[in-house]
This record gives sequence, structure tokens and C-alpha cells, in this order.
Amino acid sequence: MKPNKLIFLSITMLALLNCKKEEAPPEKPEISNNDIYFSIMVADEYIPENIEEWIIINDKNGNLLDYRQLANGSTTEFKALENEIPNQFTITTFRRAYLPSLNISRFFLTTYPNIAKESFWNLEYFPSTPREVNPTVPGSFSLFVENVPNYIDYTLSSLESISPVRSYYLQRGSNSLSLPEIHIYQQNRYILTIVDGLNNVKYKIFENTQDGQNLILDYNDFSFFENYLTISLPNQEIDYLYLINGLSEDVAYVGNDGFAYHQNFISSEDQLPFGQLKIGYLDIFDKHKIFFSIDMLEDSYSYQYLKNGRPTFELAIPEKPDFNFQGESVLDFQFSADINYVYSSSQWITSENIEEQSQDQTAWTIFTEFNSITKLKEFPSEIIAQYPRLSLDNLQYQSTSLNLKSESYPDFIDRSFTPKESIGNTDYEKEILTIKNPTD
Repeated sequence: MKPNKLIFLSITMLALLNCKKEEAPPEKPEISNNDIYFSIMVADEYIPENIEEWIIINDKNGNLLDYRQLANGSTTEFKALENEIPNQFTITTFRRAYLPSLNISRFFLTTYPNIAKESFWNLEYFPSTPREVNPTVPGSFSLFVENVPNYIDYTLSSLESISPVRSYYLQRGSNSLSLPEIHIYQQNRYILTIVDGLNNVKYKIFENTQDGQNLILDYNDFSFFENYLTISLPNQEIDYLYLINGLSEDVAYVGNDGFAYHQNFISSEDQLPFGQLKIGYLDIFDKHKIFFSIDMLEDSYSYQYLKNGRPTFELAIPEKPDFNFQGESVLDFQFSADINYVYSSSQWITSENIEEQSQDQTAWTIFTEFNSITKLKEFPSEIIAQYPRLSLDNLQYQSTSLNLKSESYPDFIDRSFTPKESIGNTDYEKEILTIKNPTD
């Protein structure tokens, strides 16, 4: 890619510099509390050590309105005269993360347009707590499956704590499957899913294994799934990943307290001998977490499907839309696509060598609603001066992601900045199509 000719030095100049020395500057009117047009509350401990957070506000035309650094345990209010308050404005969050041991600075900027006046954002702190729902117990067992017609792949899972075992290190095409040294878990129940050479996908549930046991299973005793999702795969080089997680009705999605009974990553160098992907669903689960991601390497685009809820039985990979963009910089970027979507996000990134074994990095993501343009003209000179490693003039356009199916853009903002306790147990469905810059 050609280097960006981004000129990011359009800094607001004070017109008062041109006033005559003998003229006293006019006094600024008092701004009352009723003139607050945006507030953001930061919880205690939200901003970690060696992290600095800023909020930057531009009007809908891209002109700089205000900017502030945030602090833990505080509420920051942005004010203006009543007749100067915009109905909508654009907010950019700016985060600088410094890694002292590596002498690396990471800068992350994210821009959200069309924020309504009198909006209130709440940055809550959710401490991570170690969770071990299904701990191991002393002992292990081995597993042997016979009579598998040209074994292709498998997933073995137990409740949450066990990562599904992958078969990429085993020889495909044999008629048996051998798995040594499988941990025994307190909830001693397992699901084994096998894909055979006839593109059959079958499963077996077994439990109460014993330490030192050599468990022998016959593939003929495996069951077909009650329902299947079949996805036709493009006839080109592809990488794809999928994960199906079954859960009980009373279990939150966020904890992954379920069985990941389908999980696999297939690279372009390790393709299955079928033109379709078949995924089975077990009726013993009330709901599922579904994730499917595929990268079309020849056409420079990718597709993702995510769902919390009931099983999906039909899924088609969209063709690449007619996508055109002009201007590759953050300031002048625009695009068009002949496909409907809810909102988009475009990404820029750059890396700068500071020392021989150290790299700084700047990344910027800009959201845009359907059929609109996010404008940015000015960036605070104070921030540029304070962070000399911030590299805005070398950002390189990477990709644009189109949210084909999702919550509305206002709901996305609400979910991101006014978190609710129940959000982790909410059903949702999302489709994302990402078009990559072919010159990158």
C-alpha cells in the first residue's frame, strides 16, 4: 500500500491571537449546570495502571468541540452555551497503553458518530474472577473408537473447563480413532463428535469414566444428530472456524457453562474433502452459542455469524458486494456498497519501530451508520504534543466491516456504554461482512 498522505495537523487556532494588544478579550459567559450536553462516569479501578483515557468531541461536520482526560472514580461533564449545544455530535475514545518493560506505547482510538445531546455514558469496572465450574480430579483414561469409515475429524468436550480436543495432529483417513491421556473431570460426562469420510456427523455421550480405563467404542453405535445446519462452502481457498456450545436454559451465555461439542479450525492447507460444512444440534440443550467465521482468501473478504439462542438451520455465505472507497485516510475516507447493512466499522493501523526490538502501534476504528458519513477535521494539538509516539500520519486503511444483521446503532451504543447486568444472558443474532483493502 502506498503510504497515506494523511495530514493530521488541522489544529484549532485561537482567533484571539489576532486581537490588538490594547483590546481586552471579551469575558466568557458563565455556563450553568443546565448546559451539560454530555457526561461520562468512570468507575473506580476502570482505568488500569499505565493506561490513559481521553474523550474527544467533534460536531457533525468534524470540527473540534472539546476534549478531556478521564480519571477513575469521577464524572466528566461537557458543557456549552444553550444556543451552541449540538443535537448530535461525534465522540472519539482515546486510550494510550504503555508497556514499560518493552518500552512500547499502544494507542487505540474509536470514533462513534450521531451521539445524542444529554447522553450519559457509564464505564463500569467488572473485576475478573477465576471460575472452575468443572474441576479435574486425579486420574485419566484413554479412548479408542473403531469402525470409523475414513475418519476425518472429531471434537471431544466435557462441561466448560475442558477445551475440546482437536485432531489436527492425527492421521486422517484411517478407520479408527485413538485418544490417550484424557483428564477426568468432576462432572464426569463427555460428548464425542466425529466427522467421517462420507460426511456423516455423529455423536456419542458417555460418562462415569475411571482412572486408568481404556474405553473402547464402536462407531456403529454412534447416533445421528436430531437436526443439522449445512453450510455450502465457496469454491476457492478458504480458512474457517466454527464453535457450537450447548447450554441449559438457566445458564448465562457469558460464562460458557456448556458443552462445546463442535469446534474446529480448517485452514486453506487442510481442507475437508467436501464442499459443505455439516453441524449437528443436540436437543438435550435448551439454547446454543453459535460462532462461524470464514475468510475468502482469493476475494479478500470474510464473513462472521454469531448467535445466542435457538439453533440456526439455514445459513448462506453472502457473495462479496460491489464495494468502492475513495480516500484512504481517516479524514477523507468514504465508501459505497451495494448491500444493506445496519452500521459499519472501518479500521486503520500502523506500526512504528522505536527500537530494534520494540514497536509502537496506533489503531483507529470509525463507526458509521448506514447511508451516512462520519466526518473528522480536527484533532487536539495538546494530545499530539503530549504523545509524540502517536502516529496519525502513517495510519494505513485495513478493512471495513458491514453489520448486515445486528441490533440498531443506538442500541449498540447503549449496550456498549450503559451496561446492564442481564446483557450476558440476552439472545441475539449478528452477521458481519468484512471487506479488506486489496492493496494492503
